[in-house]
Amino acid sequence: MERQDRREGARARGSESATHPTPHSRIPRSAGVPPASTSREKDSSQTSANPHPTPHSALRTSQSVLTIAGSDSGGGAGIQMDLQVFRYFGLHGVSVLTALTSQDSVSVHRVHHVPPRFVEAQIDAVMADFHPVAAKTGMLGRAQVVSAIAARLKRRAIPNLVVDPAVAAKDGTPLLSGEGLQRLKRSILAHALVVTPNVPEAEVLTGVRIDGRDSMDEAAEILLRTGVKAVILKGGHRSGDPVDTLWHAGERWEFPGERVPGTPVHGTGCLYSAALASRIALGDPLPQACEGVKRWMTEVIARAVVVGRGNRCADLSRLPSWDSLGRCP
Repeated sequence: MERQDRREGARARGSESATHPTPHSRIPRSAGVPPASTSREKDSSQTSANPHPTPHSALRTSQSVLTIAGSDSGGGAGIQMDLQVFRYFGLHGVSVLTALTSQDSVSVHRVHHVPPRFVEAQIDAVMADFHPVAAKTGMLGRAQVVSAIAARLKRRAIPNLVVDPAVAAKDGTPLLSGEGLQRLKRSILAHALVVTPNVPEAEVLTGVRIDGRDSMDEAAEILLRTGVKAVILKGGHRSGDPVDTLWHAGERWEFPGERVPGTPVHGTGCLYSAALASRIALGDPLPQACEGVKRWMTEVIARAVVVGRGNRCADLSRLPSWDSLGRCP
């Protein structure tokens, strides 16, 4: 009888400890951190005997955006910066490399061009699996690569294409051959939603010397005749306030900005086009996307950092959230 009483007392104490856990088990978890799985939970989740596996279609998904551009070994432009921009906007970035550059914050030292067939293979792989909802092009390098991309644009539906006509680097190094430029106008722009030249690039693309409103309209009209649906002419290279101008669907919009003092920022064309593709992927109408990206770029330039001996570099970790910048009505 005495032994039976001891067994009943032990059972009561075990029941009490389960009802009132020890102080260690009551330590609050950090906000947003999921509870750790027990070893038994881990084993059951990893076994094929799980009677209720999570359907693949029910898993959380992310929209993808494609960049077709060159690699910048300095990290301030090209593929490297495009992917950072996509991630800032909560999108999954996929990439197709057209060229590898040996460059730093001062200049481009060497360029290695990717063979056209390998560019095609990258596009095929990305498009077959990820189905990006928007895309952008940057440095294309050679005419043969432009033709390879144009052929894939005809074969595959690449939606919401933003073309950054990267003609030259900030130090003047050519990023696209003369014949490549002609093929871009003939074969790429017809598949694009919008082309995003600065003033020097627009002059090279159209042969028009831009010195005022009339010449801007003339250059935009020439570009629209290629089949591109919209033209956004960035105003950073003009004197006075940097006003961006959009021509789209028979209308003209102007987006004023403020000039930020300081040394130049590397990769602003890449940053702009990647952000514009991101906002289009997220559903912004083109005029609203252009206005928002204009404000965003002002913040990017104002918060850029010195990381080398030359131009400053964007640091997206220093930026406020998109919502805090304010959106157009």
